[in-house]
Amino acid sequence: MMKNRLRILLTVAILLIALVTAAAGETADDGVLAGAGFTEIGKDGFYIPMPTGEGWQGGEAWGMRGLFAEATRTDAAGRRLTVQGYSQELSDFVQTANDANRYYDSLRFENERNVVMSNVMIGGYTARLATFSYDQQDGTFAAHGGILLYAREMRLLQVRIYSESETGLEETTPVVRMEDLERVAGMVRFAAEEAPIRHSDVELTISIDGNVPVVPAGGTLQLNAVFGNASIVNSGAGNNGVNWEVVDSGTGLNATAATISDKGTLTADKNVQWASEVVVRVSSTTYDTSAIRKILVTPAAAELSISPTELTFYAGENRTETLQIAIAPEIVPPIGLTWSMSKNDLAEITDNGNGTATVRPLMPGKGTLTVREPGGKAASVKITVLRPVEALALTQKGTPRPGGTVAFSVKLSPYNAGNRKVEWSVNVDESIASINNRGRLRIQKEAPVGTVIRVTCTAVGAPTPVSATAEVTVSE
Repeated sequence: MMKNRLRILLTVAILLIALVTAAAGETADDGVLAGAGFTEIGKDGFYIPMPTGEGWQGGEAWGMRGLFAEATRTDAAGRRLTVQGYSQELSDFVQTANDANRYYDSLRFENERNVVMSNVMIGGYTARLATFSYDQQDGTFAAHGGILLYAREMRLLQVRIYSESETGLEETTPVVRMEDLERVAGMVRFAAEEAPIRHSDVELTISIDGNVPVVPAGGTLQLNAVFGNASIVNSGAGNNGVNWEVVDSGTGLNATAATISDKGTLTADKNVQWASEVVVRVSSTTYDTSAIRKILVTPAAAELSISPTELTFYAGENRTETLQIAIAPEIVPPIGLTWSMSKNDLAEITDNGNGTATVRPLMPGKGTLTVREPGGKAASVKITVLRPVEALALTQKGTPRPGGTVAFSVKLSPYNAGNRKVEWSVNVDESIASINNRGRLRIQKEAPVGTVIRVTCTAVGAPTPVSATAEVTVSE
């Protein structure tokens, strides 16, 4: 009986010591990683901190998934701490914060509970932290844990921390805290220039200076190879890591209408007599990838004209005008035209792609619209957008007697309307009264007393003419 009692007391004491030790470990400033030093292990662009020092054992390896490293430590109380870090390939680029969060949210914690998540920034990019309790498949407690997820470009880094205890009791196992993960995150880094790039990851496109895929006879056009992978761009590949060629679009043979340099400069033959399409192909010297772009080679233009050469609008009116472009000789197609406005907010220009363009007014003002063909020939249109008249106010002076005159004056609103011209009219025959273009009403001597004369003033400076009226009655 006494032996059983002593055995129970000893067991309780051991549990109390374990609980006190666990609590002390959990409240230590360095958490479960208290007392550990760290060494940096790096491959495929990721640099992972692995704990070292007394009691820590582990190493690194390179497997099918990529870098793998592990360090473990078991203390005198039988509590085992494991830190693992490994990287793997992703099927898509994960670069923006939205992309990263969307990817992190898609991952599931199958056997974990008490999951708490948080985000941190590593090198200006979003990483996800999560702490949890891990259970066996039968639902019994296995370990406390934490994970750091860090996605960059086509790679994913995972750093996992597992805290286990020989007792198998959850309450005696040190808890992995968010602070533990934040400490590790502060030591993780990514070197984009060292990240491996698969051939299938590399995207290659061709950009054109000015974005106009037309070159005239004797002219040049600069093309640029653009890689879609940040690591390649940072390495400075560009036009230094590619081969260029140009072929005829119809035959696929070497083009006679144009040549291209090893720096992507396309030069059209100066004797081109008709428009022809060539295909430019660029291929990477390092990666199994290429891109093509179609370019139109045209004869040189001798002259470019546009009609009409002047346009007048009122601001706010729902009206457009069409411009017609003509190029001589006629064999030169009106393709690759560029437009510029001396006052950008004056009007909106839409190139219809068939040698015409549509102009729509925007704001009051004056400016010049210029069109240029790829060879540099230009023509221009003067555009005026007037502020419209919105209202009129009439005043009069004089007595409307037979043989007398009444002077009318008008005030336009707004005061700075672009066209201030007005027209006057009366509703009676000239044998009774007439009005001149300055608003002076002349009443005939024979005009019957009591005749009502309606005077109308119309401002023509608006999309729809604006009018005001006044009435006078012939008096004795």
